[in-house]
Amino acid sequence: MSKAQLFVRYHWRQTIVVFILAIAAIAWRVIDEDLLLTKKNAGQIMGETVTSEKAAIAEQNSRLIVAYQNGLKNTVGEYLTKRASTENNKEEWLRLIEEEKVNILGLIVPDEYKDLHVRVVTTMDLEKTAVAQNDMESKTEASQRWASILKQYFWLNE
Repeated sequence: MSKAQLFVRYHWRQTIVVFILAIAAIAWRVIDEDLLLTKKNAGQIMGETVTSEKAAIAEQNSRLIVAYQNGLKNTVGEYLTKRASTENNKEEWLRLIEEEKVNILGLIVPDEYKDLHVRVVTTMDLEKTAVAQNDMESKTEASQRWASILKQYFWLNE
């Protein structure tokens, strides 16, 4: 055998081993990157979090509750303050009731506060009827309803 043939025969095995090692190294790197991306997409590394659909809905509902509480608190507080100064002026009181009722009906109501929303609106309707008819008994009942609402939902007074 010539030197060239011996060289090819000897290095042929080494070439195959190097080729197999190169393919294994590439495969290992691809698998490692895939695992890293899987962890990243699952929010397990790099401070990133992937929220599930339920968590996103819960977060949105939480923001809606806070917005509703703030809106209702401001509107009811403003109404009750202005109401105290307009009790002797029937037309102004009726206008105030209607104006604030429109503001309250414009709020987006979360499921947790639908009962409260209905109670506030019906109390305002009762008060409107009582003021329009100058019915003291209905005015007293409306005041009692307001007291009950403010007692049960203490955050309206804060």
